[in-house]
Parts: sequence; C-alpha cells; structure tokens
Amino acid sequence: MIEKAIKLTLIIIAALSVLFPTGAYFGVFLLLILAIIARKSRQMLAVLSEDMAVIAMICALILSFIYSKDRLLSFGGLFMISLNIVLYLVLALELKKIQLHSCYRLLNLVCILACIYGIYQFASGNIIRLKSWVDEDTFGSYARIYSTLLNPNIFAAYLAMNLSFGLARFKSLREDMLLTANILLSSICLLLTYSRGGFIAFGAGMLVLCLLKEKGKGIAIYTTVM
Repeated sequence: MIEKAIKLTLIIIAALSVLFPTGAYFGVFLLLILAIIARKSRQMLAVLSEDMAVIAMICALILSFIYSKDRLLSFGGLFMISLNIVLYLVLALELKKIQLHSCYRLLNLVCILACIYGIYQFASGNIIRLKSWVDEDTFGSYARIYSTLLNPNIFAAYLAMNLSFGLARFKSLREDMLLTANILLSSICLLLTYSRGGFIAFGAGMLVLCLLKEKGKGIAIYTTVM
C-alpha cells in the first residue's frame, strides 16, 4: 500500500512541478513522510553517501546559510533545495520500479498543457508585467510569456530542457503525435519568452544533439529555423 502511495505521489509531483510548482514542494514533503514510513531512510542515506556531487552541494548550502546576512531567506532556500534533494534520492530508489514510458507520456502532456496556457497568455494579453523582466527603456513593452512558472526566464529554461530531451527521442512527425505536439508548442513558446539565457541553453543542447545524434542534419535545420 505504501509503495503504491509513493508511486502515485511521484506521478503527482511530476505533474505539479510544472503546472503548480508550489504544490509540488508540498508533495515532496508528503513523499518524505511516506519514505520514512516505508523504512527507506537508510537506503536514501546510502544513495546520498555514494553521490559526492550532492554532498558537496549540501556542504556549500550549509556554509552559505551560516555566513548569510539574511538568515531567514537563506533558510528558506536551504529548505526548498533540500526537498529537491529528497525527491532525487527517492527517485534514485524508485526509478527501476516505475514504467518510464508512461511517465514520459505524462511529462509530454504536462508540457503541452503549460504551453497552451502560455500561448493563451500571449493571445489574450493576460500577462502580469514586472519591470525586472523587461527593460522597457530599451525594448518597450514586450509581452513575455511565462505560463505556470511565474517568470519568462524560468519557463524558457524548462522549455530548453524539454526540447533537448524531446528532440533526442524524435524520429518522425507521426510516430509519436504527443511528442510532435510537444516540440511544436515548446518551440513557439520559447520564442515568446524572449529569453536570451534560454536561447543560449537551447543552442548548447542542440549543438550536443547534432554531435551525438545519428541524423544530426534535421536538428541543424530545425535549430537554424529557430
């Protein structure tokens, strides 16, 4: 029963992480409780002890908190990143038990929904503009979409990662219609974020795909069009 609850919670977190990020953090907190009840804490610590990169990051976070001039804000950041680490450790244990194909389709669907909402924002003009997002003296009042992720640059970073994974799996337009829709909508939304950092990340991802993928010509043409 607990194992099923853990799997269901992971699926919900995967969806909420894009559609309602704040809710995803509450989901990870619930996941931690379930993992403790299922007596997985020792296994999680074992995974942690073998991952020096995560240990180094935890040490850096603790030092940052100790020497911070704003302890409350730093503690909040430390707590949120710690929840992300908990999610990573549980995934490391549970990933072999999860049907990856079903999860992959879920992630495609979630991205499509986020993109549809982003395009709705642009078409309807229902966008909250913060001065920190657009230099209005230089660029005027660009409508930068951010969908459910609250900030155009964060949305662009998500889309760049999504496109990198999606295009790595892409074979033809009709083979996986969900993936095709995901790539088309993500491409449109990435343009509408007007994020320079997002495009740099996207370009770097496409360069790696061109070098590693057997049919890199198609990726090169797509990247040029973008």
